[in-house]
Amino acid sequence: MDRSLLYVSRQSPFTVDPERTIEEIVAAARLFNASMGITGALVSTQAHFAQLLEGPIAVVDSLMERIECDNRHTDVTVLHIEAVARRRLTNWSMAYSGNSGYVARQIEPLIGETVGVNSIRVQRLISLLVGLAGP
Repeated sequence: MDRSLLYVSRQSPFTVDPERTIEEIVAAARLFNASMGITGALVSTQAHFAQLLEGPIAVVDSLMERIECDNRHTDVTVLHIEAVARRRLTNWSMAYSGNSGYVARQIEPLIGETVGVNSIRVQRLISLLVGLAGP
């Protein structure tokens, strides 16, 4: 059984070159995730990140601990955790999509929420990330 985890966060206001930082995050995530059996999708906006991760429970949990300590973002908010028998993001170690005003409007109200709260918005965001990754 694998774990699926969705989180949102704010980009650090102290990032000097946000585009380059995101490129570095995506490149490192693709290598790390592929080596650890994790699949995922990341969306960034001018102010936020949203990421859906899927993989072995211990590996996803360990990665999430690292993400929560990463100073490139703040207000890391885990919105959804579930056990999954079948992954939705099977073709991507890390699918990525850049700035989107629509996605930004979906993320902002979820910062600081607790797991399971506002499940309609959470499910909409999961659908967006899965749709980004394609079939």
